[in-house]
Amino acid sequence: MPGGEPTRPPARQPGPATPAWPEGWAGLLALLALLALVTGSTVWLAAPSPTGLARSTLWPAVMITSAAVLLALAAGLLMYRLRQARAEVEAAQARIHMLVAHDELTGLWNRRHAQQAFQVELQRATRSKRPLCLALVDIDNLKQINDHQGHAAGDAVLRAFAQQAAVALRKTDLLARWNGEEFLVLLPETSMDAAVATLDRLRQRVDDASVGGLAAHAVTVSIGVTLHAPDESLEATVDRANHALYIARVKGQNRVTSV
Repeated sequence: MPGGEPTRPPARQPGPATPAWPEGWAGLLALLALLALVTGSTVWLAAPSPTGLARSTLWPAVMITSAAVLLALAAGLLMYRLRQARAEVEAAQARIHMLVAHDELTGLWNRRHAQQAFQVELQRATRSKRPLCLALVDIDNLKQINDHQGHAAGDAVLRAFAQQAAVALRKTDLLARWNGEEFLVLLPETSMDAAVATLDRLRQRVDDASVGGLAAHAVTVSIGVTLHAPDESLEATVDRANHALYIARVKGQNRVTSV
């Protein structure tokens, strides 16, 4: 935490031991196959031979065949275990990717992913010569909610805002948690007028909704939006959007301002 001592990560807990015999249907089928092999070999050796030859003379061939069957069974079980392990690794990788790219509280993209997405959208906008707008959204009264109702209520507001924004914005827009109560919105292939209309729809939806269990109009947002200029860095565009956001706050909050 800032200003405090670094926290030591929790000790890694040992995972569950891998069973010596496969579980579920694979283990049951393996057991049945093994029992069938042993029982069949015993019955076959004990039965009289129609050719008059002693079954015991064929024992080496039976042993070799049995060993081959057991090896094939073991190979099948090994492949089954490998497929299970691969599925677990892929699931773990997907989980790690989600944690790296997403904000843990809201489930939105985090700042790092937003920066990467901006570069991708910038290249696309440059190729297509289409406009790219960027906006900063600030929850106006989150500090007061944290002070008077606790941080749990503030966290609920942040999560509820993310849900409302996901409905109000278009599928092509990107919403990320930028910094604390601030969120960044990328609006690809969008003119300034269309961006303002989209963002005002978001502002109105938050204003009218019961965000985080609070009454309607208890939570509002201020939004600053700007049009990305050719050959401009992300930092320069964000600074201009931040200036527009500052103007929206000064004018009384709960509004969209463009520069």
